[in-house]
Amino acid sequence: IARAPVAIAIAHDPACRFISANDALARLLGVPPNTNVSLAPPPGENPPYRIQRDGRDLPIEELPMQYAMAHRTHVTNVIDIARADGSVVHVQNDVEPLYDRQGAVCGCVSVCVDMTERRQVEGVLREADRRKDEFLATLSHELRNPLAPIRNALDIMRRARPDPSLHE
Repeated sequence: IARAPVAIAIAHDPACRFISANDALARLLGVPPNTNVSLAPPPGENPPYRIQRDGRDLPIEELPMQYAMAHRTHVTNVIDIARADGSVVHVQNDVEPLYDRQGAVCGCVSVCVDMTERRQVEGVLREADRRKDEFLATLSHELRNPLAPIRNALDIMRRARPDPSLHE
């Protein structure tokens, strides 16, 4: 797991006080290897990043790992990770609770796939599409206005067919 190319976190306790990250996740979060990446760290320690949705920090009970363990369910979602340096990483996140031999939740595993570049490309494509629509609307409007007098002249000529003097 430590050398896997996919970002993986493992919560070693049901309260998520100690969460280890593999090398890929440590790079994604912008933290040194072997850092406790828990967002519910022991007293006196600050979390090394924040998890957000729609620009707001998620409360502890809504964090994917905590939610998966509390509800004993698989969680799949898209979240934003706000790193200590101020940058934001968009990730697809999947969490699965882990159970001991008695069936009690004892931790969980979380896998993150970085979607930041994809989201940026989608934004560029949306902007290009918006500009194309704006250009076509402007072009249509501009072509419609100069054609109106020509259309009117043709209509007058069509109505006045018997009188050749109007065609000059």
